[in-house]
Amino acid sequence: MILAALAAGAAWPCLPSADAQSTAAAPPGAVATTSSSTDDPAAVLRAPNIAQRDRDEAAAKLILRRTPEARQLLVAAMADATNRSVQRAAARAVALDPDPDPAFINPLFDLIGADPALTDAAIQALAGYRAQVSVAAKLIALAVDAPHQQREATRLAAIRAVGTMPNKPAARALMDLLNADAESPAIRTAAAVALGDMTAAGVKRTDPAHWQRWWTENQIKDDASFARDLLEARDARLVRLQNRFDRYVGEMRAILEEVYQSAPEKNKEAILLRYLRSPEPETRAMGATIVQSDFTQTRPIPPAVRDELRGMLTDSSSQVRIAVAQALFLLNDAQAFDALLAQLAREQDADVRMELARALVPMRDVRVVQPLVKLLSDPSTAVAETAARGLGDSNLAPLIQRDPALSTLVAQELTVALTKRTGPPGTTSLRAALIDAMGALRNPNLHRHFTAMLKPNESVVVRRAALRALGQYGKPNGEIWPAGAVGEGLRDGDDTVRLEAVRALRTTADFSHASILYDLIKRDSPEPSQSVRDEAWAVLKTLFSDPSAGNAQLAGFADAFKGEPERRIEVLKVLAERLASLSDPQSQSSLASFRSSLGAEYMELAKRAAERPDLDAAAREQAVIENAKQADIYFDLALKHYRAKDPRDQGMTTSDLLERRMDALLASKQYQTAADFAASSITANTGNQEAMGRKINTEADRLRDLGALTDALRLIEAAKRMDPPLVEPSASSIERLEAAVRAQLQNQAPPNNPITTPRSAVGSGQ
Repeated sequence: MILAALAAGAAWPCLPSADAQSTAAAPPGAVATTSSSTDDPAAVLRAPNIAQRDRDEAAAKLILRRTPEARQLLVAAMADATNRSVQRAAARAVALDPDPDPAFINPLFDLIGADPALTDAAIQALAGYRAQVSVAAKLIALAVDAPHQQREATRLAAIRAVGTMPNKPAARALMDLLNADAESPAIRTAAAVALGDMTAAGVKRTDPAHWQRWWTENQIKDDASFARDLLEARDARLVRLQNRFDRYVGEMRAILEEVYQSAPEKNKEAILLRYLRSPEPETRAMGATIVQSDFTQTRPIPPAVRDELRGMLTDSSSQVRIAVAQALFLLNDAQAFDALLAQLAREQDADVRMELARALVPMRDVRVVQPLVKLLSDPSTAVAETAARGLGDSNLAPLIQRDPALSTLVAQELTVALTKRTGPPGTTSLRAALIDAMGALRNPNLHRHFTAMLKPNESVVVRRAALRALGQYGKPNGEIWPAGAVGEGLRDGDDTVRLEAVRALRTTADFSHASILYDLIKRDSPEPSQSVRDEAWAVLKTLFSDPSAGNAQLAGFADAFKGEPERRIEVLKVLAERLASLSDPQSQSSLASFRSSLGAEYMELAKRAAERPDLDAAAREQAVIENAKQADIYFDLALKHYRAKDPRDQGMTTSDLLERRMDALLASKQYQTAADFAASSITANTGNQEAMGRKINTEADRLRDLGALTDALRLIEAAKRMDPPLVEPSASSIERLEAAVRAQLQNQAPPNNPITTPRSAVGSGQ
């Protein structure tokens, strides 16, 4: 029922607190103000006609600022006897502060009086100062009330506060109240409950005899032992409660997510806004998380939700501010830039500062550079690292480079941070981030820092960062020769450093480094990992197109890669492309030779594909066909060169190419093209009859043996249409094969044409 009501957009199914009830009824025509509707919490705190929860949130935001101005505003709020809701909000904010300001102690005591809710808020806030002897003594005095001057509600609140004090005087006071026959049942029960809180009993025990036994056993302890035992018990209970709370929050988040996801589309915005405006920070954080989920699932984010998120950057809960900053990072909401920048300037929580900085960087606004530079000096090294990552980010680094003065300033500050903040244990990650940022600036004055950090005494993380930085400089520029320093990284003892060095060579190397890269990928090279070998090959492959690479050098690499068709093909393609633009006879003759070699290498790939155990039959066949088609292209181009010289040329080279191309056509199942090619070859020279007939007969027979009857019949029918036709004995052999194939086809019901791998067609006759 609850889920259905929520999904339908019905009212939240929970009872409002007493405070909410007392403030919910606004005068007719009044407009409720939410805490996210303004950036000024002081204005919200004193705004008329708003809910108590919004005043509480505004006061909590002022507490977070920890400035003299905010402290004065809260002290003034506590002193404003004309507005009890403002006083309650201020007191509750102090109660939530883990390190409350002593300036609030006297104003809080002044709030204790006739208003029970205000008195309770003030006393619970004062409980946060229980380590101060004078405050603890006053709270105990209020609870005991020896002069009998306090209201019972005041005493009950004070007894609850005394239960938070893990010391013997507080326990003695509670025991006296529990055993005092003159006290009311409410006071005695409150004392028993407070003792349960103090001792972390976990259950409500009101039996005086139980507590008397406990007191008899523990009052003999010295004060230090007494306090230590209580704190250990409370610590253990806190762990249990935290686990229970985490499970509860997890369950509630799942329920809230289910409510939202199951709601009709028209109700989703209202439900999401309700989550974002909840008085509970866990719910607000959940709302921001849902926004992130919606964005990643490409759901539109309504303008009202975006507006709400911007206002929530000042939320009193750090977990909410983190979730909101993460959502704005995904949304890349330019309208939130000013709000993000303002919150970053006053943010007290290091984790939130990191998320705010991350959210600002993708907005590509140069105004964020100075704040990020300032964060390089942040007390938190994690924040400083985030700032460095931001300055080196591809969204910001180009903007910084465009402004020489700004680039110089950033480079100087990064260098200062590198010198002053890194080196000791725990700063390695920051050191690497600073180097990455310095590299992104491509400032020639920083080059020396990177080469100095390739030494073995630097951590692996730093050496990798230095190589990435060197890779930013590109090809040699003036006195900077990054590839020379990168070469040192190739000899590093760590494989991941070598990998980074190879990656840096991708942008810095020229053909003079080809031999170094080849040494890494040689088949007999024992050391580099496969990832280093693969990367080295990827870089070396690009260097083959370097203008400084001579044809003779490339031909040498082609020879070195014999037996490695994939790699040899890359070299031969470059050589063929170069020669294709030249018209002299020697170049054209070499071009034909390279093209013939390319065809042969592709046929070798086809042969290997036919034998690959990691592919299924269909994938093997497809790989064979694709490689054989490429081989056909190059064989055809090579043949055209020789036929252009003499159409009837039947030398050894031409004869070999004829058979090789026929193999490629048959392996790629281009049967009609194969028959046409055979016919044209016979027309050019009748001496080709025997070779062409033999190739067709052999392939048709192989296909029949494999059961690839449809393919066999396609080839036979194409061969029978040849003009000029095949002659004996090839013609008779084809006739017999056709009869056998058709007979087999007639005997199959249904026809069976399994996927085959044309293994004998690949490379036959070579």
